[in-house]
Amino acid sequence: MNELNPLRVYPSLWLAGLSLMMGCRSDPSTQASAAELGLSEGVHRGRLLANDSTDIAFNFDWQLSGQDTQMVIFNADERIVLQEIERKGDSLTLQMPVFLSYFKMANTAEGMKGYWYNPDKSPTYKVAAVFERGKTERFPHKEMTGIQLPTKWRVLLYAGTEDETEAVGEFFQEGLEVRGSILTETGDYRYLEGVLNGTELQMSTFDGAHAYAFTARLTDGGELDGHYYSGKHFHTRWTAQPSDSVRLGDPLELTRLLSEDGRFDFQFRDQEGELFDSQRDQWMQDKVTIVQIMGSWCPNCMDEIRYMTGLRDELAHEDLRLVGITFERKGEWKKDRLAVERMIQDLGIDYPLLYGGGSRHIRDSLPQIAPFRSFPTSIFIDREGRVRRVHAGFSGPGTSAYAAYAEETRSFVSDLLSE
Repeated sequence: MNELNPLRVYPSLWLAGLSLMMGCRSDPSTQASAAELGLSEGVHRGRLLANDSTDIAFNFDWQLSGQDTQMVIFNADERIVLQEIERKGDSLTLQMPVFLSYFKMANTAEGMKGYWYNPDKSPTYKVAAVFERGKTERFPHKEMTGIQLPTKWRVLLYAGTEDETEAVGEFFQEGLEVRGSILTETGDYRYLEGVLNGTELQMSTFDGAHAYAFTARLTDGGELDGHYYSGKHFHTRWTAQPSDSVRLGDPLELTRLLSEDGRFDFQFRDQEGELFDSQRDQWMQDKVTIVQIMGSWCPNCMDEIRYMTGLRDELAHEDLRLVGITFERKGEWKKDRLAVERMIQDLGIDYPLLYGGGSRHIRDSLPQIAPFRSFPTSIFIDREGRVRRVHAGFSGPGTSAYAAYAEETRSFVSDLLSE
């Protein structure tokens, strides 16, 4: 191919998929009004009922204009706008942007009750959900105790009795409220928000793909000992110790190119079935190219897509190219297509996005880089076709590492363009 040939969205297939998933659009004349549904502007609370003892809380706001309704979910500084909302009687179906997950909620006297569905995990995956009107606190606020959490922590996440993952915790406290994230070598745990009630820490986030809750007790020794929940199934312990010196591994050293000639050559097909061959495609020849290895199910990948497209637009250099290779949950294009097309549409991806197959088989699909550690992974290629950098993972804008990464990457790409 000599011209840009990104994946194209087919509106008829897209709408058909949404019809099956969300149901038929009702006649506007029969729709309940916002008042009849109990919708009011202002901050409210949502809860996913993960299990008998744990809720995953988030806050949201309704934005109302006549028959037009938007829901805005927020976690700390993150804002997620839901615009695809279907009314049917006293019920709402609310489609998350970017991802395939959605809510189906019915109005009650206390608020709205229903389920959050995530077909990307499984066709039957659902978690009970409630929307509570007028409850502005993500977690109940209790009396101040004067305890101030340190900012930086050495975190251990336990997957078993001996298997543990070291991470870096960043917690920023103002009064009772705590915001921050937990960073690992492969990414971060998004925008966490919560409270410190006495010695009890509660934090959570919900972005449509991931639903996390962290609870912990501050021990007499000044450490955190608690539990981490993800969705309705996963649960493990986590601990943390204050540490100003804790560091993660260098993301430029985690994954390496194995080819002796310094080239990263790949062949994958686009949505139309056409083969994109990096060795033959003139679109990449004599250009600086950033290859993003991603998945539509990966929020850190979404953060990186936004950053990379912003960087491209900021530099506005005709010799800078972006190419994405997406690896999906199902591993079959006909099953993964809807998720990929939603990602393209909602993020406005306008560069070649190729289908790599199943995420579980990425090591077989890309044997020239190893060990593969993280989605996303970015490969920076110079004008001569040589790999100059492999960056594993991505710390998003909810972390303190983001600004430094953004500036250093901008400088590095500018240098490549000037060679």
